[in-house]
Amino acid sequence: MGLFNLMNDDADQLYSTMENVDQCLEKSQNETVFILKHSTICPISSSAKSEVDAFIKETNATVYLVIVQEQRALAAEIADRLGISHQSPQAICIKDGRATGEFSHYDITMDKLKDKND
Repeated sequence: MGLFNLMNDDADQLYSTMENVDQCLEKSQNETVFILKHSTICPISSSAKSEVDAFIKETNATVYLVIVQEQRALAAEIADRLGISHQSPQAICIKDGRATGEFSHYDITMDKLKDKND
């Protein structure tokens, strides 16, 4: 099981799995990818995840899911490697190995993610 292979409900089946941050950054060389840092105990995060679920269903974009309670080190590594502040919830848009957009809390909307998607 990879670092991102944590399936909690049917909607989680929409999310991609990966073994490490490098895999995500490599994939971003060919397409825009997204990471959702999600807290399973936060109602704001639940709302944000619903927006991302809808975004995936509409666009079929590649989105990786990080459960922050279970993957704290990975969540911190993502922030460090991309040169951004850690937030939760947080949606990060990645293209060519760098963060090209980030949204947190109620700023995570399907429309904002669609604007960042190629």
